Amino acid sequence: LYLNEAGMVELVSGQQKKKIESKLRPNFGTINISTEPEVNGEVFLNELTTGKRTPCILEKVPSGEKKISVKKEMYDIAAQQVTVTPEANLQTVFTARPTFGTISVASVPESGAAVSLNGMATGKTTPCTLERVPAGQHTLSASLSMYATTTQQFTLQAGETLPATINL
Repeated sequence: LYLNEAGMVELVSGQQKKKIESKLRPNFGTINISTEPEVNGEVFLNELTTGKRTPCILEKVPSGEKKISVKKEMYDIAAQQVTVTPEANLQTVFTARPTFGTISVASVPESGAAVSLNGMATGKTTPCTLERVPAGQHTLSASLSMYATTTQQFTLQAGETLPATINL
């Protein structure tokens, strides 16, 4: 992790010993890693886990081209290529793009309808908000005593807040 040092020394027979000192220069740098808007992403260096989570500092990273990536459940985070130079202190910020959306559920004519998503009870009643729902196609149902259960299908986009009104 240090740069080689070289020089010339002249040895003369019969003279006292001389002490040669050389301060090696580091051949590594430091990388400060953070993620926005979420934290606690798992950090990888050249596809290998570092055991660290954002925000964090990777110390004594050998000089050269490095691939840094961060993984976090329900987020899509791109990798970055960085060039580490001796004694560099690099800053990297990853933007975490959600792979989920939010559904704001209301019912007509009554509130208090039990809400199910993809056939699974959510434990919530209308009006309510379902957060961190994976992007994609879903089935939303609402049921209330004295009313027929109503179901509707929809496609949720990543990062979207979808208003859903179920007419019972």
